[in-house]
Parts: sequence; C-alpha cells; structure tokens
Amino acid sequence: MDNTFEVTFWGTNGSCAFNGGNRVKYGTNTLCLAVKAGNETLIFDAGSGICGFGGLQDYQQEHIRLFLSHYHIDHVNGLLFFSSLFNPQRKIDLYGMGKSRDGFSGQPHYKLSKILSKNSGL
Repeated sequence: MDNTFEVTFWGTNGSCAFNGGNRVKYGTNTLCLAVKAGNETLIFDAGSGICGFGGLQDYQQEHIRLFLSHYHIDHVNGLLFFSSLFNPQRKIDLYGMGKSRDGFSGQPHYKLSKILSKNSGL
C-alpha cells in the first residue's frame, strides 16, 4: 500500500493568469491543485494551472478525480487545454455542484458541456 500524500499548487492566482511582475513569486496560473494520495490522483479546480498536468509522469493519470468548487471562469478556463480530457484511454470522474453540465451553460466555452458529456460520463 502506497501511503504517499502530496499536495501541489499548479495555480494560485485570481481571476486571470498573469505572467510577470510581483506575482511570479506566488504563481501566475489560475486555481488548480493536485493531490497524490497513494495511487489516487485528485485535482481540485481547473484553472490555467491544469494545462500542463497531462504531461506530468509522477501522477497516476489513467483515472483522475476532478473536483470543481464552482463554475467561475478562473476555475474552469484550463479545461479546454487539459489533454487528459481528450484522451479516450483516461477515465475522469468529475465532481461539482449540482448538475455539472448545467453549470457551464453561462460560460463562454460553448462546447465545453458537450466535451465533458462525451469524455467524463456526465
């Protein structure tokens, strides 16, 4: 049994990603954090910090549990760039508030609910 528990912040910035300036010290991507808990991979929120996650080898990526705290743009704007979402070899369980797909209806990502429906079983 693997007792690893590791939390990594891939994005901690507010409303929009920002490159440079005094924010570099604390991160420039919007909210995303990943948890390695034994053999489990948990991702919390999908801001721009999630974009590079698909290329990381030290996380188990065949089955990912993705939790969205809410559907504001800074918490979901990385989803369209999250390569694992488009990989049929990956299983992604999506958890969110209420009917997740309906939460995206007001977002500018007009195709997002169709992508999530197809690839995450919503």
